[in-house]
Amino acid sequence: MATDLAEFLGAALGFHLLFGIALFPAALITGVVTFLILGLQRFGFRVFEAVIAGFVGVIGICYLAELCFAHPPLGTVALHSVMPEFAGSESRAARGRDPRRDGDAARDLPRTRR
Repeated sequence: MATDLAEFLGAALGFHLLFGIALFPAALITGVVTFLILGLQRFGFRVFEAVIAGFVGVIGICYLAELCFAHPPLGTVALHSVMPEFAGSESRAARGRDPRRDGDAARDLPRTRR
């Protein structure tokens, strides 16, 4: 129930941000649209799946359109679509090389002259 509430509020907030509708009417629109989509199940589960697949398709097309507008280096986008990388100390922790976590801090400390 908590995740459904978060999705409901997220949809209402999305209507608010996209169309400038106040939050209460946006919540009402969200409820109506949700019941309409759920009502499609009476025509069969395939129709319901097709509508959801259509939403996912629109999201994918919008993502590709944003890529075209932003003009990022496409090689880097392709690489990090399958191999994510984070900058900073978080990346060392994710790869298991953070001296604070792996128990062998002396190995990773820089060598100094005494």
